[in-house]
Amino acid sequence: MPQAQKAGSKIAHDIYVTRILVKAKGDRATGVEYYDAKGQRQVQEASIVILAAFTVQNPRILLNSFTTKHTNGLANSSRLLGKYMMAHTAANVFGLFKEETQNFLGVTGGQLLSQDNYAKDPRKGYLGSSQWVLANALKPNDLLGVANARPDLFGDSLHKFLETASKHLATMSFLARTCRV
Repeated sequence: MPQAQKAGSKIAHDIYVTRILVKAKGDRATGVEYYDAKGQRQVQEASIVILAAFTVQNPRILLNSFTTKHTNGLANSSRLLGKYMMAHTAANVFGLFKEETQNFLGVTGGQLLSQDNYAKDPRKGYLGSSQWVLANALKPNDLLGVANARPDLFGDSLHKFLETASKHLATMSFLARTCRV
């Protein structure tokens, strides 16, 4: 990022990119259209456009980026853009126990508790599955992530939390995958 900024790139916050701009009869991106935090339409011209949005957002932006030449959106000559994509979501639950959990042992992947698979019927439009993972090994960086979510932890209280959590914390993770077909 520092190299990109040094070369003239700027970071914009609180914006919503709607489409990539392309010359009417060309294939080269010339910039992006976006809405700022006040809801005002803005255009940012660029010699290079890198699309690095989330799984769902990349196809949305490309499909919105239609021109007279690209009537189905950019990068969509096959009409498959946005199909067969997968999103992988996760949620974690943490608990502190009186007993030592030995959370430093094992692998980060933990033990699989259950895994639900859903029928793969393209006529219904989506495929998916979910699983619960227990007994994840917690590494020091994981503990700092939990601590950073607690603004009340600072100084001595942070030190005490990390000392306790390193021996008594346990986590359970839920992983879900969906695929649009």
